[in-house]
Amino acid sequence: MTHFNAIPLAEEHPPQTAAAAVMAASGKTFFQAARLLPRNVRDRVVALYAFCRYVDDLADESTQSLAVRSEQLHALQQALLNGQNEEPTGALTMLARSRNLSPSGRWAAAVRVGAARDDLEQKQPETQAELVSYAFGVAGTVGLMMADVLGAQNQGARAAVELGIAMQLSNIARDVAQDLSSGRVYLPASWISGTEVARALTHNDDDARQRLRASTQRLLRLADDFYDDAFSGFWTLPLRVRWSILAAALCYREIGIYVGKDIDASWHRRTVVPRWRKLTLIAIAAMRLLLPKYWRTKAADSSRPETDLLNDRPMGPVLRR
Repeated sequence: MTHFNAIPLAEEHPPQTAAAAVMAASGKTFFQAARLLPRNVRDRVVALYAFCRYVDDLADESTQSLAVRSEQLHALQQALLNGQNEEPTGALTMLARSRNLSPSGRWAAAVRVGAARDDLEQKQPETQAELVSYAFGVAGTVGLMMADVLGAQNQGARAAVELGIAMQLSNIARDVAQDLSSGRVYLPASWISGTEVARALTHNDDDARQRLRASTQRLLRLADDFYDDAFSGFWTLPLRVRWSILAAALCYREIGIYVGKDIDASWHRRTVVPRWRKLTLIAIAAMRLLLPKYWRTKAADSSRPETDLLNDRPMGPVLRR
C-alpha cells in the first residue's frame, strides 16, 4: 500500500518501531502518507495500523483451525465490547498504544474484529448493499478509529469512514484474481456470479471476461463515489493531519485508476502505483490544501446526521447511493 527514509519513525518506542516495520512492509501507501503526520499523532496511527494488521493476520495467516481463529476473534470482540483492557492475545495492549479510544472508537474496533471473523466464511456478497456493508466492517470502521485517534469530529469522522470504504473497494478491484485463488469473491453476485469470475480467470471464457471487466469498472465507479464524498469532508479534519490524509486518499485512489486503465493486466500481476507517481500525488495534495474549500467553514448537512455513524445500523448513511 516505498516509504520515505528521511524521518525515523518512533525510535524511542521499541514496540512502535516494530509496528512501523510491519506498516512499511504491508501498508506502503499508508506508511508513506504517515510520514507527513506530526510525530505524536504518527505513533498512534502506527499502533492502530498494527492492531488492524494483527486482526487480519489472525483471520488470514494463522495456522490455527478456522474454529480456533473464530473463537479468538470472538473473544477479542467481546473484550472490546465489554470495555476490557486486557485479553489473552495482547491485541488490546497494542490498540491502547494508539491512545485511549472513545466508546465509539472501541465500538468500531469491535465491529472491525467481527467483520474479520465473518469473513472466515468466505461468502460472496449478494448485492451492492452487502458489499458496502462488508467494506464498512473491514475498512470504514478503521476510518472511524482513525478519526478518533486524529481528533476529528462529526463530518470529519464521516469523511474518514467513507474514505475507508473507498479504499477497500479499490483493494477489491485490484485483487480480484488474488482473492479468487483464496476462494473469495467480493464482487456482488447480482453483478457477476462466482462461477463466472472463475471462468473468466481460469478458463479464459470471453463472455465471462467481458462481464468481469464491466463489474470491475462498476466497482471502480462506486469507489469513486465514496472518494468524492470523503474529499468533500476533508476540510473538517484537524489542520495538522489534512495533508497526510489527503495524500493517502489520492495515492490509494490512483490504484483504481491504474486498474481501470488495464483491467486484464490486474488479473495477472499486482497493480502498483510507482513511487514517482506517489511523490507527485503527495505534492498535489499539498497544493490542493491551498484551495479555499479546505479552509472555510460549512454548515453540516442535516440530511445526513452524524449520529447515524454510531447507531445500530452504521452503514445507513453510506448506503444511500
